[in-house]
Amino acid sequence: MNPDHQHNLEEIIDSLCENLVWAWNYYHVLEGLHEEAKESREQVNRFPSLMNCLWAALFDALFLKLNHFIDRTKTVHSLYYLFKRIRSYLPEDTDLHTKISEHESKLHKTSDPIIDKIENWRHNVVAHLSPASRDDQFYKENKMHLDEIKNYLHLIDMILETYSLAILNRINDTISGSLVQKKEIKKLFDGLRAEQWH
Repeated sequence: MNPDHQHNLEEIIDSLCENLVWAWNYYHVLEGLHEEAKESREQVNRFPSLMNCLWAALFDALFLKLNHFIDRTKTVHSLYYLFKRIRSYLPEDTDLHTKISEHESKLHKTSDPIIDKIENWRHNVVAHLSPASRDDQFYKENKMHLDEIKNYLHLIDMILETYSLAILNRINDTISGSLVQKKEIKKLFDGLRAEQWH
């Protein structure tokens, strides 16, 4: 691989890592809000409009970020674009070609129903205001739990790290920085609980 190829792959990997950092941030805010809602329902109920707005906006942002990884648009940075560039730069008999096939299989809708749901949310609700966005059946069929999203994020992290390590000899930490979100949400709700007793 020549230096230009290396640079091109680094740009794609960096772009995907940055996207993953934001996805983890949105996820951890949602997880923090969910945990506080279970622990302090009365505090959440003090701000129903704000909480609903935050919840919806964070999910919209998260679905956009999640979809970026599996976007098949020709020239956008996605895992599929990364795979295409690697295939064009490296000989077919390399281990990475085998890994790409494995990872493409894991990212296929038939391997994990969450992938289809992410695409459905992004296409029908977030990016386009389709009739499905008002259909109760759509919501039932595409319901996701935070644990499912967390597993998907870990899958993306594992896939991305495979190529970052093999091509750039670099390990990225896309998760730990966003854990502060949960701590700050807890601190916010602790303050609300303390205020209630004064």
